[in-house]
Amino acid sequence: MALDEALTRTPDTPPTFRIYYWNSPSISIGYFQKAVEVLNTFSSTRGDVACELASHDVKMAYKNRGTQGRTLHTFNFAPGGINLVRRPTGGTAVFHDDQPSFTLVLKTPAKVSQIYKLLGKAVIEALKSLGMDAWMWEEKDRVSSHFCTSNVSPFDVILDYKRQASSFPSHDNLNHYKYTSQGQKVAGYSARRYQGVALFQGYFHLPVIIKESSLVEALIAGMEKVTKARLKEGSLSESEALLTQELRHKKYLQGDWNFKR
Repeated sequence: MALDEALTRTPDTPPTFRIYYWNSPSISIGYFQKAVEVLNTFSSTRGDVACELASHDVKMAYKNRGTQGRTLHTFNFAPGGINLVRRPTGGTAVFHDDQPSFTLVLKTPAKVSQIYKLLGKAVIEALKSLGMDAWMWEEKDRVSSHFCTSNVSPFDVILDYKRQASSFPSHDNLNHYKYTSQGQKVAGYSARRYQGVALFQGYFHLPVIIKESSLVEALIAGMEKVTKARLKEGSLSESEALLTQELRHKKYLQGDWNFKR
C-alpha cells in the first residue's frame, strides 16, 4: 500500500503497472470501511474464527475442533497470522492469499470507469491466454457484503464456471466467491485520484492456483495488447523508495490508519 501511494504522490513518476504477491494471508479494507465490521464478516464466513477488538490491537482467535485456540496479532505481522491494512483506495475488503494483485498509476483525464474497463479487458486477455473463458459484468452494482468477492460492479471480471467446471475444485470449496447465473467473479478494482494522478488497485481470486510466472506474464501481455504499449521493467527512483519507507512506517503500519474507522 505504501509503495502504491508513493508512486502516485511522487512528482514525475511515469505511468506504472505493478504486479505483486502478498507475503502472508492479508485482508485489505477499503478507505471508507469500518475495520470491525469487516472482521466480523470475515469471522462469520469462516465459521470458526472469533474476532475481538481491544484498542487498536485486533486479535483473531482460531477455535478449531480438538485443538487449542491460537491468537494472531494481525497488525504485528506475526508468522502464520492474518494481516490487515487499509487501502488508500475505496471499495470493499479483499482477502489476499496466494494470488496476485496489481496496480496502475498514471496521470489521465479519463473517467475511472474507462480505466476499469481497460483493466477488465487486460484481465480477460490474460485468462484467455491461459485457457479460461471470462467476460465483464455490465449490469448495475450488486453490493451486499463488506467483501469485494461477494459483490459485483461494472467491469468486474466473471469466469464462466459452468463451461469449465471440470477444471475447478468442488463447488463447496468456492463458497466465498460471488456466483451469478452465468459464472463467478474473479477480479475487481478500486481507485483514487491524487491531484490529477490516478491510482487503480486490482486483484485476482481464481478458483485454481496458476503458476506465478505464467499468470504474471499473461497479465503483462494482456495489458500490452489492450493498451498497444510496450511495458518495460523498471526500478524505483530514490525519491519513490524513500517515500515508500516513510509511508510504510508512519502510516500503513500504524493502528491510527488501519483502524481509523
